[in-house]
Amino acid sequence: MTRTAPLRKPRSRSQARIDSILDAARTLLAAEGVASLSIYSVADKAQIPPSSVYHFFASVPALLEALTADVHAAFRACLLEPIDHERLSSWRDLSRLVEQRMLDIYGEDAAARQLILAQHGLTEVTQADRQHDIEL
Repeated sequence: MTRTAPLRKPRSRSQARIDSILDAARTLLAAEGVASLSIYSVADKAQIPPSSVYHFFASVPALLEALTADVHAAFRACLLEPIDHERLSSWRDLSRLVEQRMLDIYGEDAAARQLILAQHGLTEVTQADRQHDIEL
C-alpha cells in the first residue's frame, strides 16, 4: 500500500504572502483580464519580488487555478448558507435560490467572471473549473 504524505498547511507568514499574491492577481484579472496577467505584473502589484511569486506559483495557469479554487470555495460557502424552507413551495424555488446566490457571486466578483465565464483558452483553468463543478 502506497501512502502519501498529507499536504502541510503553510506557515502563517507563507499564507500571508500567498494571500497577497492572490489578491494582487485577482485585482489585475478583474481590471485587465487574463491576457495581461503575468508573474511580473502580479509581483509588481503585490510589491514583492517575482521570485516570491514563483516560489508559490510556478506559472500563471497555476496562479489562475488557485484563484479558480477560491471562486469555487465561495460557491460552496453559498450552498451552505441557511435556507428558509417556509419560502419554498417546489424544487424550482430551491433551484432559483441557488442560481441567484451563484449569480450574486459573479455580480460582485469581476475576477470570477474572467476566470469562469470568459473565453481565455487556458486548459488548466478550464479543467480545474470542471473538477470544482463536479465537487459542487
